Amino acid sequence: MKRKFSVIIILFIFTVLLFFPIRFFDILDLKWWDFVQHSFPDKWSSKVFIVSIDDDALNEYGRWPFDRKVLSNLIDKISDHNPKLIGLDILFPERSNSDETFSSAIFYSGNVVGSVSVDEKQPVSKNNNELNFFPSFKGDAYFKIVSFLGNVESISDSFLSRGHIHILNDFDGTIRHYHPFFIYKERLIPGMAFELYRLYKGYELSTLKIMKNKILIGEDTIPIDHNRRNFIHFLKNSGDIPQIKMTDIMTDNVKYDLNNKIILVGVTATGAHDYRVSPISQSTPGVEIEATITNNYLTGNLIKPHRTVNYILIIFFMWILSIFYIFFNRKFNLARSLYSLLFLIFIFFSFHFLFFLHFKMVFHFLLPLLLYLFIFGYLLAYHYLVSSKGARKLKMILSHYLSPNIMSELLENPELVKLGGSKVNVSVLFGDVAGFTSFSENHSPEEVVTYLNEILTILTRSVFQYNGTLDKYIGDCIMAFWGAPLPDVNSAEHCVLAAINMIENINKFNETTQDKFYIGVGINSGAAVIGNMGSETVYDYTAMGDTVNTASRMEGVTRNLNKALVITRFTYNELPDYLMTRFEKYNEKVIVKGKEKGIEVYTLKDHPLKKKKVIRKKKRFEARG
Repeated sequence: MKRKFSVIIILFIFTVLLFFPIRFFDILDLKWWDFVQHSFPDKWSSKVFIVSIDDDALNEYGRWPFDRKVLSNLIDKISDHNPKLIGLDILFPERSNSDETFSSAIFYSGNVVGSVSVDEKQPVSKNNNELNFFPSFKGDAYFKIVSFLGNVESISDSFLSRGHIHILNDFDGTIRHYHPFFIYKERLIPGMAFELYRLYKGYELSTLKIMKNKILIGEDTIPIDHNRRNFIHFLKNSGDIPQIKMTDIMTDNVKYDLNNKIILVGVTATGAHDYRVSPISQSTPGVEIEATITNNYLTGNLIKPHRTVNYILIIFFMWILSIFYIFFNRKFNLARSLYSLLFLIFIFFSFHFLFFLHFKMVFHFLLPLLLYLFIFGYLLAYHYLVSSKGARKLKMILSHYLSPNIMSELLENPELVKLGGSKVNVSVLFGDVAGFTSFSENHSPEEVVTYLNEILTILTRSVFQYNGTLDKYIGDCIMAFWGAPLPDVNSAEHCVLAAINMIENINKFNETTQDKFYIGVGINSGAAVIGNMGSETVYDYTAMGDTVNTASRMEGVTRNLNKALVITRFTYNELPDYLMTRFEKYNEKVIVKGKEKGIEVYTLKDHPLKKKKVIRKKKRFEARG
């Protein structure tokens, strides 16, 4: 009961900890989610491409930022491939002499989506007039923005639309989340990726509904977390979204079909420092992150944020797997507990992978894993520090009268043993070494003890070989029984086999010594009181009752009948056929001390007590008592 209560407390504590942000656990959970999504990455939609302004472009066209005439030519070259949308991951907050040319290229292309920036720290805004292009929005901003950076008016007026390119790191410095909207001065500023997706699908902003845990637009539902963020689902490797060099575009060396596609243009040159840490790379270009999010929107494979249903499912699995593990290891075994722990962890991993693969759901990882390890450690400690102490005490008690096999089973299943008094059906054996009294009178005490110990050892081995319980030694006599403390439906069979084994082993012993010994064994079966008998400080686990007394009398009958083994009818009736054939019924009932009526007995064929001694049969006699 104490152990069950302790386990419930452990489960409750770990469940509560799920709802408390612990930075160390959160970091490891994020790393685990990175691993899971890297194992099951998003697929390229074949609709998104990147035109990279890389180091080769800088070598060809000079330092960044380029003259806007160069960018005008780039827009014209991209437009020649008839893309549906061109997203410029580039800001133009300052005027230049080439703005008119650049603005014209954008205007005539008719499909260019520009970029704006917002900031939550630097309260310096510029080109706020571009805010007028964004729809009004009255509601909770969820995330405070303090500044806005737009493009110069001459360029901004030519854009088809525009979106922010502000991506925030998680607390460990890695990009995993994306804000599809920011709100600034009651204007709804969509992200570049979201705006490209909306325009590509042809959805009107009038269909947009921002709800607590999802965004509805057109026919699509986009999951968001409580901070109105998307959980980005990256492709397996950086570069899996095809990148076309700017120099290849400018020289018409393009191997892809860009017709009706989305083209994002951004700087990937190392000197531009537009690189971010992501789950797939320590240096992912910003334009590639925008392209990845756009690809997520188009494939519909955004990761579902951690919400209430995630907590319900992980708590359910924590408790179910823990209870299963505890139930399976209620009888502690180190090897079994380790193997079952590994199996439990395998199930736990499979749960994470399957839910991510089919539902794009992620769950807390570290705390449940620590819970399983903690429960294993608790069960291990409980077994060796608490249960084993009792087991050692029980083993010390039982080792005096149980075979190793029975003792092991009792230690594994202690609930099977009742050491208090109880009435059970047993088969009782008494064995006495004939002639040992006269032997002891003619030999030294040292020789007597040596021989007695050897003989009792032989007899005890026979008892334990057939899983009997050794009751006691009475001088040169042994008492044992079958059927307690563990039930034995074949107690009579095992008891008789042990007796035959005793007789045969004593005969073999006689071949090694000059003095000859013989054993007479009596057996009876029936109900007896079994339990610890004695005082509070000194007691024995023994059997008492009429069944026991009768078995003792049967051992005395062996001398009168000159038979090595005598059993009662009650024992004989419980024997299997192959053993029944080895016995013959004695032609008269025998009367023993304490019994008014005679007892029907059976003797083992061809096994006299003493071969050379013939005892005259009596019609009526009283056995030695």
